[in-house]
Amino acid sequence: MVTRSLANTGQIAAAIAAAAVTSTAAIAAAVAAAPRINVLSETHLASTFTDGTAAVGTKTMTGSIPAGAIILGTKVLVPAGFAGDVSAALTIGDGSDVDRYNTGTIDVFTTAATGVQSGAPSGSRLQVAAVQPVLTVTSDADITPVIAGAGSVTVNIYYIATV
Repeated sequence: MVTRSLANTGQIAAAIAAAAVTSTAAIAAAVAAAPRINVLSETHLASTFTDGTAAVGTKTMTGSIPAGAIILGTKVLVPAGFAGDVSAALTIGDGSDVDRYNTGTIDVFTTAATGVQSGAPSGSRLQVAAVQPVLTVTSDADITPVIAGAGSVTVNIYYIATV
C-alpha cells in the first residue's frame, strides 16, 4: 500500500510570496495549510481475491480512505490480465455500495499497463467515515478460474483529505 500527498505547489508558492515569508517555520506552515491530493494505491494478485461463490470474487484493500475525504476519482492499471472468463470486470466500492468509486466497466481480463477508464464516482464524494475500499470482480461464469490464475490489478483512489 502506498499513500502519497501531492501538494498544490502553485498555491504554496503564491502564499509564501504574498506574505514575503522567509522563515522555515512560516514556509512549513504554508505547506501544511495547502490542500493536498492524496492517493491510496495498492496492487493485488488475482489469487488474493476471495471466492464469493458463483460469479463474484472480492478483496478488501489494506489501506483506508480517511473520514472527511472528498473522492476525486480512480485509476486502475492491469499489469497482467486475469485469466479464465473474458467478461471479468472490476468495481470499486465501500463495502455497502459495490461501485461507489467508479461508474465505468473496468476490464481486468485485458492487460492495460497505462490504465483503464473507471469513470466518475457513482456515490457521494464525501467520505463520512473512514473506510477500507472493497474490490469486486464479477464474471458471467464461475469466478474460481478467474481468480485462481495469474493476473494483477493496481487500484489508485485519488482524494482530498479535509480533516
